[in-house]
Amino acid sequence: MSFHELVKQQISDLTDFDVNQLRNETSVAEIGLASLDFLSIQVAIKRKLDIEIDLNRLTTANVTTYGDLITFLETY
Repeated sequence: MSFHELVKQQISDLTDFDVNQLRNETSVAEIGLASLDFLSIQVAIKRKLDIEIDLNRLTTANVTTYGDLITFLETY
C-alpha cells in the first residue's frame, strides 16, 4: 500500500467523506477530520510504513487542506 493510499484509506475509515472527491484544496473541515483522527492516521502510518510522525509538529503546522496534510506527511 502506498503512502497516499494509506492516508485515503484512513480518511475513508474515519469519516463519511467520499475519498474519490479528495483534491489538494479540499479543506480538513470539509473532510470532517478532527484532532483525534490525525492521531489515528499517525498510528496507521507507523504500523504499516514504520514511519514515526511527530504529532507536536503536526499540531503546530498550518494544516488546513488535504494538500497541506500530504505535504506535511511527505516531510517524513
